[in-house]
Amino acid sequence: MMKFNICYGFLGSDLDGDEYIVIWEPDLFFPGSNKTPMTFSDSSSVGSADENLEEGMIKFICNYIINDNVGIMSNAHLAWSDQLEDGIFSPLCLGVAKKISTCVDFAKTGLASCLDRHEKPLLYPDFMEKGGSKDTYRSKRVLGHLYRLHRSLQAVINTDFMARTGQLAEGDGHCTLFEYPGWKDHQEVAEKALAAYTVQMSRILHQYGVGSEGEVVSGIIVNVSDYNKSNEDKNSVKALVAKQYASLMKLTRDTFFSDVTAACNSNGASTDIAKKTILLQMASAWYMVTYAGVWHEQNCQSFPWPGFRSMVEQNEEVVARLFKDWSGVLEVSIRKQVNVSGRYLHILVSAVGRDWQLWYLEELLLQPWIGEAVEKGDLEPFLSA
Repeated sequence: MMKFNICYGFLGSDLDGDEYIVIWEPDLFFPGSNKTPMTFSDSSSVGSADENLEEGMIKFICNYIINDNVGIMSNAHLAWSDQLEDGIFSPLCLGVAKKISTCVDFAKTGLASCLDRHEKPLLYPDFMEKGGSKDTYRSKRVLGHLYRLHRSLQAVINTDFMARTGQLAEGDGHCTLFEYPGWKDHQEVAEKALAAYTVQMSRILHQYGVGSEGEVVSGIIVNVSDYNKSNEDKNSVKALVAKQYASLMKLTRDTFFSDVTAACNSNGASTDIAKKTILLQMASAWYMVTYAGVWHEQNCQSFPWPGFRSMVEQNEEVVARLFKDWSGVLEVSIRKQVNVSGRYLHILVSAVGRDWQLWYLEELLLQPWIGEAVEKGDLEPFLSA
C-alpha cells in the first residue's frame, strides 16, 4: 500500500461531501506495487475580457450542453477496457481517460474534447445492457460473470422460486407447520393488524413508486417513480424507504406484543405457560391470515415476521422442517437457472438456514456464496460455471 505524508492527503480537497472508503484488510489489497499515476494537463482556455458578460454566460452554457460528453466517453472507456487485453492500461483506454479528464473540467477550463472515430466502440459487453440499441457480446471478465450470475439469481427469486413459495402456503398444505392450536381465537385481531400493515406498506410503495414489497424489505430498490430516476434521487429514496420500513416494523412489532398482552389480560393468563401459549397462538394467527387467507396476493408478505420470530425461538423443530422445505425449493430453482457445482449450491442453501429471512433477500444470498468461494480459493471454477 502506498505511504505518504498525511498532510499531502488533505491537499486539494474541496470538502464538497465526496464519499470515499479506506480499506485496511490485507486480503483486499491488489497484488504488486501501485501503478504509476497518469499526469493530466492543467491548462485552460483564455477568455476575452472585452466580451459582454451576459452574452459570454449564454455562450458558455450552450457550449457546455454541446460538449458534455462525459457519459459517452465513460461508456466507451468501460467497453474498451473489457475488450482489450491490457484493459484500462491499454493505449486506447489511457487516451480516452485523458479526454474524460478534460471533459470533467470543462466548466472550469473551457476546454472540450470528443471521441475520435477509432475510439468509438462497435461492440459492448453484455453487463452494460445495451442489447436493445447496440451490438453486444458475452464478457469473459469478472464483471460479466458476476452480471450473469446476478441475473440468474434474480430470475430465480422473481419467478420460479417466488411462485413455489406461494404454492407452499396454498397448494401443498405447508401452512399447517405454523398452525398452532387455538390460533383462530385471535384471527379477528390478526386480520385487523394485517389490514393496517397493508395500508402502510402500500403507502410506501405508492409514495416513491417502488415496484414491490420485496424491494422495500430487502432495501434493493430496483424500480422508482419517474421523478426519482437519477442516481442521487434513487439513493435518497433508498434511505427514506429504509427509514420508513424500519418505523413500520417497529410499529408492527409493538402492535404484536400489545395484542398479546391484551389477549393475556382478557383470558386471565397469569402463568408463564399460559402466556407462552397465547404468544404462539397470536404468532400463528398472524402467519395464517397472511399466507392462507384472502390477503395472500396483497403487499403484506412480511407482516408476520415480528411474531414469527417468537415461533422461531419456541419451535426449533417446526422451523427446521420449514427451512428444509424452503431450501429444497431454492435448490431446485437454482439448478434450473444456473449451472453450478454442488459445493457452491450447498453454500447458498446453507446461507438460507442461518437466517430465515435470507430467502427473500437476493443480495444477501449472493454475497455469502461468492465470499466463501473466494476464501477457499475456488473462485476460478466458480466463475467458469
